[in-house]
Amino acid sequence: MNSIAVLPDGYTVRSPEPADAEALFAMLAAYNEGVVGFADTTLEEVAYCIDRPGFEPATDGWLVLAADGRPAGYATTLGLGDRQLLDVEVTSQYPEVAGWLVDRTLQRAAEMGRERGHAEVTAAAAPYDEWFERHEDVPIFDWSQLTLLEIDGRVVAIRECNDKYVETDNCGHIGMLGVLEEFRGRGLATFLLRDAFTDHAASGRAGTILHVDTNNPTPALDLYLSVGMTPTVIFDGWRRVLSLN
Repeated sequence: MNSIAVLPDGYTVRSPEPADAEALFAMLAAYNEGVVGFADTTLEEVAYCIDRPGFEPATDGWLVLAADGRPAGYATTLGLGDRQLLDVEVTSQYPEVAGWLVDRTLQRAAEMGRERGHAEVTAAAAPYDEWFERHEDVPIFDWSQLTLLEIDGRVVAIRECNDKYVETDNCGHIGMLGVLEEFRGRGLATFLLRDAFTDHAASGRAGTILHVDTNNPTPALDLYLSVGMTPTVIFDGWRRVLSLN
C-alpha cells in the first residue's frame, strides 16, 4: 500500500478517550445533519463506540483536533472475528483531513489482516461468543428484542430490534431480519415485520426504521414496500478489498 497522506498543518491527532464523547457527539451530529438532515446518532451511542468490546482506541481510533482544540475529524477501524471483516468509519467535513483518515484506517486494516496471516482483507462471519458479547454490552439492545421463529424445533427466521432511533426519532429499529431460504415465501418475514410494528406502536413509537441493501439478491425492498414502509433516506456504501501481498 502507498504511504498515507500527510495531515495538514494546524491539526493534531490522538486516540479517542471516553471524556471525548460529548465533543465527538457534537461534531458527528452536526456533520450528519448537514448530510442527511438529522443527527443519526446519540451521545450514548458515541460513548459506547469509544469503549466497545473488541475496539482498541490506542491503535484503532483517530481523533483529529483543529488548532482551537475542537474535533475536526474522527475515524475507526474495527476488526471482527478473524480480522477479515473490517468495519471502517471516517467522518470529517474537511477533505484533506478526511483523506488522511481514510488512508490511515485502510493502513490499519491491512495491518490487522497481516497480523492474522491473510492474503487479503475480505468479509467473514464473527464467532458466536464475540457476537454474544457485543450484543450483551450494547446499551440500545435488550435480549427481549430478539425474536426467533421455529418450525418443528428448528429456527427458521430471526428478527433483531434495538433502540437506536428512540432518542432521535422516537422510532423502533429493526437491525436484522432473515428467513432461511427454504422457508421463504410463507409470509414469515411479513409476520415479523407487522409484529414489530405492533410492538413499537404499543410502546408509543412514532414508527419503525430499518435499512435495506437494494442490491440484495432477495426482493427485500419489495417486501418492505408491500407492508407500507416508504424510503426516506438513501445511502451509498463503499467497500475496498485490500491485497496484503
